[in-house]
Amino acid sequence: IEDLDALVLDIKYGSAAFMKTTEAAEVLAEWLFKVSTMLGMKTCCYITEMNNPIGYCIGNAIEIQESLDLMKYKLGHSSDLEELICEQGGRLLLLINKVETIEQGREMIRNTFKNGSALQKFHDMLIGQGVSRDIAKQLISNDETIVGSILKLSDISHQGISLQTGYVESIDAFKLGTIVQRLGGGRLKPTDTLDLSVGIRLLKHVGDSIQQNEPWAILYAPADASKRYPKFLEDLNASLLVSSSPVKPLQRVYKIY
Repeated sequence: IEDLDALVLDIKYGSAAFMKTTEAAEVLAEWLFKVSTMLGMKTCCYITEMNNPIGYCIGNAIEIQESLDLMKYKLGHSSDLEELICEQGGRLLLLINKVETIEQGREMIRNTFKNGSALQKFHDMLIGQGVSRDIAKQLISNDETIVGSILKLSDISHQGISLQTGYVESIDAFKLGTIVQRLGGGRLKPTDTLDLSVGIRLLKHVGDSIQQNEPWAILYAPADASKRYPKFLEDLNASLLVSSSPVKPLQRVYKIY
């Protein structure tokens, strides 16, 4: 198996995942675990929720921006993304005996964000993939103007607006992913050209309070968005479900094998 020492698998379930239910995800996880174990591979399977988006961003350039914000450990970076990475990365360290406990593993991963070593490794990976040294250096800089000029988002934006006051109960990841895809951020057929500037930035997460008429998302869209997907604004606003009662923050990890 490509000379791996250990394997951590993330099996997602939900509207935006291949496996739509926890039951289906569990069946797949059990089979993957059995097969890899039979092959002598140290394996751990996570079943994680994908009804709601991970982090705050959906799209191409915008997700790289979000990843860089985490690796730079900027104020306001996605804690949702951080916790999932630290959990699964920490588990991998535990499987290969680099740490004695999962807690130590999580902290070791977290420290790579805090001390900049993850960001430096990302820089090295970019160069290894053929990115110019100048661009790689600019991407890991703290100059937002330079980073934004490389990972450029559309100048045209639309807001998702809450129709009521309450608490965010869910944000439909499938609907938002479909919007990004239909507006050019994903392919409908293999020959389609990607528009890397299309994306969505969430301003709220599950459990957050929200007021009527308050923006909860920003959609960066092409000029011909209405032609590409006439109901994109309707679907954007329909992606948010608000409860009148307090909602617990999202629990991303459902089960671990």
